[in-house]
Amino acid sequence: MALWGAHRLPALKNTPTLVLPSFYKAMWCANEMVSYEIVLSITRLIKKYGKELQVVTWDILLGIIERLLQQIQSIGSAELKSIVYELLTTVEELYEQNGFHGSSDKFFSLVEKCADKRPDASVLTLISYRAQSIQPAKDGWIQSLHRLMEKFFR
Repeated sequence: MALWGAHRLPALKNTPTLVLPSFYKAMWCANEMVSYEIVLSITRLIKKYGKELQVVTWDILLGIIERLLQQIQSIGSAELKSIVYELLTTVEELYEQNGFHGSSDKFFSLVEKCADKRPDASVLTLISYRAQSIQPAKDGWIQSLHRLMEKFFR
């Protein structure tokens, strides 16, 4: 792509925040090839500029990833599933390097939706994140602990 791809055009001054909503809108046609191209494009964006992306850009990206996770349930393409899960891993690696500036809650909610398809290390990161938010000083901490234990340790 001309904004962040291998053949980037420096003369283009648009930010990803201006382009990504169009990607999100294009995904509603539920076409496997469109989704595939979008995954490749945003994966490149995240790998190349992930640490520099703003919160608002991450919000759009997480919306796209959420839609992708919905699509792979209905489309059923093994290749598309594979690259969507790789995309989640890429974002997770950025999170572990403190380079992720989006909503951690929203991201880990997405990881949790497909936890049964994620590698063990990913699920452990999810559990660790969820466990950090469980503190006796917070209301409902016992229920949160119970939900975490039921979901992952039963």
